[in-house]
Amino acid sequence: MLRKSILICIVTSFCFTSCAVKLKEEIVLGYSNLSFSSLKKYADVGFLITPSEAYGANYNSIGFMTIEKMLDAEAKIVEVLVPIPGSRNQTTTEKKRRWNAPDVPRKGTDAMVEILYQKALSQGADAIINFKVEPISRSFEYPMKVQWGYRVSGFAIDRLD
Repeated sequence: MLRKSILICIVTSFCFTSCAVKLKEEIVLGYSNLSFSSLKKYADVGFLITPSEAYGANYNSIGFMTIEKMLDAEAKIVEVLVPIPGSRNQTTTEKKRRWNAPDVPRKGTDAMVEILYQKALSQGADAIINFKVEPISRSFEYPMKVQWGYRVSGFAIDRLD
């Protein structure tokens, strides 16, 4: 009886190890990105834009401003090779949906800064403090996709000094 139990354990473990999922090595390539947006044209006309959360002199509050830009996400139908279940090295083609959502170009964020500047100016501001440019995203469950964009925000003030 003991031999039969040992034999069953050996056969069972052999079955599980031979049917194990094989992992394959993958590499996700990294990258570096340097971006620069000049705010000099605003400084040249006396308009202050700063990431500082405070302004060290007297000012009147104008208001908080924010603008978000989300890029269109486009689904394309592509044919991909998929393995045939239960077969070795045999594949078939299936149609799958692939989402393409390009990154917001730098000139897009520069245009967003310009819109904020024009709005602040029209409200009587001569500065934007707590200025931020942040990447944003939103996810959709069905169909599964992520949409990318940017948020540009700040607090408009009128400097009194």
